[in-house]
Amino acid sequence: MQEQMERLRKIKTSCRVIRGFLWIMMGLMALFAVSYVWYGIKVAAAPESAFTAAENRFGGLSVDMAGQNFQVGSSVPSYASPVGIRGAYSPKTLQMVNMGLGFVLVLVPFSAVIWEILRILGRVMVGESPFCAENIRAVKFLGFILLFLGLASKILYLLGITYLVFKGEVSGMSFLFDYLVAFTGGLLLVLARIFEYGSYLQSEYDATL
Repeated sequence: MQEQMERLRKIKTSCRVIRGFLWIMMGLMALFAVSYVWYGIKVAAAPESAFTAAENRFGGLSVDMAGQNFQVGSSVPSYASPVGIRGAYSPKTLQMVNMGLGFVLVLVPFSAVIWEILRILGRVMVGESPFCAENIRAVKFLGFILLFLGLASKILYLLGITYLVFKGEVSGMSFLFDYLVAFTGGLLLVLARIFEYGSYLQSEYDATL
């Protein structure tokens, strides 16, 4: 009995440490989101003349705004590479679209992942079964989010840049996937099925008692 209590204490201590770290991460994500929105408003209010394209190709494009140099697209350089871009484009529009897509396709999903993990840990700390229905749904949600980040978000990012900025005027596109993130998402979906089976076994055991 004493050994079980000690193990439970260690588990709860570990959960508290992890939750503390994740809350710090959530705080940083919130701070980043606020600064992202603030800078987006600043970019939207700036005149087109404040932006200067350094190179007429994606990946090496940079803009100069208020004397500061920002690498457009450098935050997600491995997402994909449109090649053979034709025609003119607006560096300001590229900056705005790049920031908007990064916010929707990267910041929001990762924030959702952290939030769901916090909720799972919270339920464990109050004594709920790890096989409860809420945790199973949360693990499934995490799996689908990571599959989206690994397989779909990069394609959507590239298509957004291509058609919103360059009006589809590219001669070719190359897609890259984050297979490790997608693989992790797949593992979580398998884990959710294992949790469902564990929940079934637990309900059967309780019924026999």
